[in-house]
Amino acid sequence: MLPGGLGVSPKQAHGRDARATDLADGQDARATVVWLGRLAQASTQAGRPCYQVAWASCPFRARAGRPCYGGADGQDARATNPKGILPMVRAMGTTVRPEVIYPETDGQPMAENTVQFKAIVALVSNLETLFADRPDVFVAGDLFWYPVEGHPEIRQAPDALVVFGRPKGHRRSYLQWLEGNIAPQVVFEVASPSNTEAEWRAKLQFYDQYGVEEYYLYDPDTGNWKGWLRRRGVLRPIRNMVGWVSPRLGIRFGRGYQEEVGVSYPDGSRFLGFLEVMQRWREARRAQEEAERRAEEERDRAERLAQRLRELGVDPDQV
Repeated sequence: MLPGGLGVSPKQAHGRDARATDLADGQDARATVVWLGRLAQASTQAGRPCYQVAWASCPFRARAGRPCYGGADGQDARATNPKGILPMVRAMGTTVRPEVIYPETDGQPMAENTVQFKAIVALVSNLETLFADRPDVFVAGDLFWYPVEGHPEIRQAPDALVVFGRPKGHRRSYLQWLEGNIAPQVVFEVASPSNTEAEWRAKLQFYDQYGVEEYYLYDPDTGNWKGWLRRRGVLRPIRNMVGWVSPRLGIRFGRGYQEEVGVSYPDGSRFLGFLEVMQRWREARRAQEEAERRAEEERDRAERLAQRLRELGVDPDQV
């Protein structure tokens, strides 16, 4: 069936006109179907059954010999498409478009070496700590950001990003049109030896075009930071990053050393390094496990006491 209940004849095949009798009420149906994006024009009454016996010729792959019912005018027909390919069909003002896939990974590693990896982990972890009590701030690392719906080729995966005005939570990618059309306000990149000047120019152009307010680039080999701030609608270079305070984040930049990124919290305490982050994580995990163990022991003790009271003929709920 075509959208809107339009019939397809058993004789129809690859763009040739089809003339068929609708078995429900004898109404003639004329259809022309062209595969994969070419125009399809058809005319019949919505909701009439279509008996498609030539399974291979049905553009929606309806099962052979079974009726396919469209809905009311303007409503898509529902059918199985086992190959995962849905033709572009335009009929009576209704368009069915193929599903757009937004990949979650490009198959490349997050980092090219251990120093770059540790610097990225340290940045993301400290930024998450900075905004741990802000439910309206989303922080992520190495997450694909798609700013334009329908264009999966337009994307970047910053090493760290911060979005104000969006809730925390797991995301497979950042689809901006599903996030109130809010672009990440702050992004971070950590350089590796294989990066080229052309890559950095492309990233800067992307972040400039799609609304980033602050863009920071850290080079672990030199310990230096570069930064860009949006002024008068354009990302412009920050002349001196030593002592610079981010307008959005409130963090202060200094000079780093390899994975020690040289950034301080608003209160002046420095960002933790990779090993310190891992140590804090282990301590927090142990504390959580200990709290869970104590809670389980308390539940067991309460259940034993309740059982003992029942044995004595006392309702524990009345005590």
